[in-house]
Amino acid sequence: MTKLFAFGDSYPAGDEIDIPKTLGITTEEWIEYVGKNWDEKTSQFRIMQKYTKEKNLGGVRPPAVSVDSYPYIIGKILNLETKNYARNGTGYYIACDWAIQKMILGEIQENDIIFMGVTDLKRMSYYAEPLRALIHVIPGSTPNIGYHSNLTTTNNYTIEYIRNYLNDYNVFNNALMTTCNLLNTAKRYGVKILLYDILQGGLNSIKDYHFNLTSYLQENPVSNGQRTEAYSIILEEIKEHQLFEGSLSSFSEWGHKKFVAPYELRGILLKEPNKQKALYELYQLGFMPGLHFTKEKHQFVGEIFAKTIKEKWDQIK
Repeated sequence: MTKLFAFGDSYPAGDEIDIPKTLGITTEEWIEYVGKNWDEKTSQFRIMQKYTKEKNLGGVRPPAVSVDSYPYIIGKILNLETKNYARNGTGYYIACDWAIQKMILGEIQENDIIFMGVTDLKRMSYYAEPLRALIHVIPGSTPNIGYHSNLTTTNNYTIEYIRNYLNDYNVFNNALMTTCNLLNTAKRYGVKILLYDILQGGLNSIKDYHFNLTSYLQENPVSNGQRTEAYSIILEEIKEHQLFEGSLSSFSEWGHKKFVAPYELRGILLKEPNKQKALYELYQLGFMPGLHFTKEKHQFVGEIFAKTIKEKWDQIK
């Protein structure tokens, strides 16, 4: 029986929607509490920690993946057993590594589907020995580096290396080679691949990098010719597996009035003194305080994806 395996970051993981249930309150009560304790520099998880401390709830945390996330909605509509391996902050490269490993080890088998959400291509991950944890290094605007919220210590050499590494040429090469490995492994094992952008720095930025690097390739004879041809072939193959143009985080491509860029919207709303009212308006438009989808938006997005997958099903190689 065909199974659906989802990979990606906090959006497909269903981040935030289980926080109220975990705390034993309604979503409206949670929004009101966040509004009262709102600070642009404070994440919703720090506010949640404050709430659990005040209410003596111990170290309760919501599940890593919500059963109400849109990959599970897709599975229900298409009658596919679904496993969601999306996790908060996960970069594209490590998500592809996980998918490739699961194909090689036999968990993902012939005729199964990998539903791969592509996040910002400059999201890098490394293993921090002192923490014994995988740390996600997420750049805000290059060359500045932002850090995952649970990062308490770091290796300065590693950060400096990543800072210097995040140039267009290296990102472009990494993205193309990683995608090529994913697609080739899937062909070998008879697995179907569906690609879509979660953030604006995903698949479509590969095309931007390719355009911007044309002059580089022309100036370097070794890079010209065969390499340029190989890039074009891979880009065409990516297009075959891409579900739609545009990213999940910009929304306007789907032509729905309620699909608006959430960061800009939250910034506008929170200029008002009444933060609870602003966050509730955001919720009405489908976003939790930390800008992830509400349960209702997950349902809506899942239905759109299921329809798109049905239309593309026979075209997937």
